[in-house]
Amino acid sequence: MRVFNSFCFFICLYSLTGQNANPSFMVYDRGQSDVRFFTNTYLEKPESGPDYLFHTLFADVMAGTSGRVNVGLRMRYRTVLRGEGLGPADAWTFQNKDLDSVGNYKRHGLAGAEILIRHNLLGSLNCLSMQHSLGVPAGNQLQQHLNKGFLDWDGLTWHSQLFLNYIAGKFQLFSDLGIRFENIHRRILDKNKPAYFTISYPCSVLPGILPNPRHYFYALIQLIPGHSFQRNGSDRSLSPDFNFQHQWGMGYKFFFGKRWELEAIGSLFNPDADNRAYTLNLGIRHYWGRVLY
Repeated sequence: MRVFNSFCFFICLYSLTGQNANPSFMVYDRGQSDVRFFTNTYLEKPESGPDYLFHTLFADVMAGTSGRVNVGLRMRYRTVLRGEGLGPADAWTFQNKDLDSVGNYKRHGLAGAEILIRHNLLGSLNCLSMQHSLGVPAGNQLQQHLNKGFLDWDGLTWHSQLFLNYIAGKFQLFSDLGIRFENIHRRILDKNKPAYFTISYPCSVLPGILPNPRHYFYALIQLIPGHSFQRNGSDRSLSPDFNFQHQWGMGYKFFFGKRWELEAIGSLFNPDADNRAYTLNLGIRHYWGRVLY
């Protein structure tokens, strides 16, 4: 732990002052806050079989309660489609259709909410922070149930993230190291019931360039190793399975009106896999109590 603290202190010490293109990871002072609306579309096209489309709308707020701790809330509304010939425009259909004989369906609805807590890690170093989120599902029948297809997990989600941002002139390097638990449910402890949950260790690196105060271009590199644990009805023990996913992409931020941020991201998901999958993201954020440029 002492080596890690020394490394982070060294990085922050040599991080130059300047416009921060990633201000939303910082710990806000009292009276500072931000509100964000964000869309994430994931489209998977297998070599054979139907397509999968996940479209999630996020609305979140983060507020500075003090110079050391911030609290926030994130709402999540999701559309999931499984069928032939799907495209990004299908994400906005907002239709429900029960599972058919081959497993195709359409489903949308409120998926859940997350409570967010962000805090400083090493005193007053403003290039380093940590965030924790607890996700609560909006109901107990979000997973596949009777004639309804999968929308989201029925269990809780916990995600802890370490944020580090290095600034050197127009160059910036943002990194995110985390651990994520998904589908935490009491069924895990009952050996007589089927259960499934995952533990992953997402790591993201986003090097970028700020050619002028209103435009920021960056690359996205994300590695997601993890384990899934499953118990079938006839097996009383949880069977572990290692999995590894990754995505590579590009992003752009446009700062305007002194307090507004518009962001677009596109990425390829597991580009070396047989299935073709990509993500499209678009978001807008407004800041209170701070000027961006």
